Amino acid sequence: MQFASGRWLAAMRYRDFRLLWTGEFISAAGTEMFFVSLNWQMYLLTHSALALGLIGLARSLPIILFSLLGGTFADAHNRKKILYVTQSIMILCSLLLAFSTFTHLVTPPLMYLLTGLDAASQPGRQEGPGQRLEYLRNTLADCQHHRPCHSGLFDREHWCRGSV
Repeated sequence: MQFASGRWLAAMRYRDFRLLWTGEFISAAGTEMFFVSLNWQMYLLTHSALALGLIGLARSLPIILFSLLGGTFADAHNRKKILYVTQSIMILCSLLLAFSTFTHLVTPPLMYLLTGLDAASQPGRQEGPGQRLEYLRNTLADCQHHRPCHSGLFDREHWCRGSV
């Protein structure tokens, strides 16, 4: 990255790149809010450090168990559909936590289950952004060097023509 010349922000001129990073930011913020509220609620219910530690275990264990499987699955299937499914799982977990809290039905086992469900969807969700960014980097390089552009995940021809 060339910080002095400002070229490191050149990708922000492209609508698709801005949409990608806006969506990633909103998703990351929502995920962190979910886990902060989950931990806070577990503390209010149990006043136990062990229960908070088990939330961390319920979050980490599915990621460890499903990371290779999730990455392989993401490589073999449509990443856009995978992101729709995993984001839907996150939303459903958040809504179920909110509903169970408002109806006073929330219990520590339910919270462990919600944590595990959300964490199990994470490996497939994490696989997508890296490849999209690599593709975007190649697209920008093609456009800067005036090489022929190809269509793919993003409309590279549209970008190479200079229309934003």
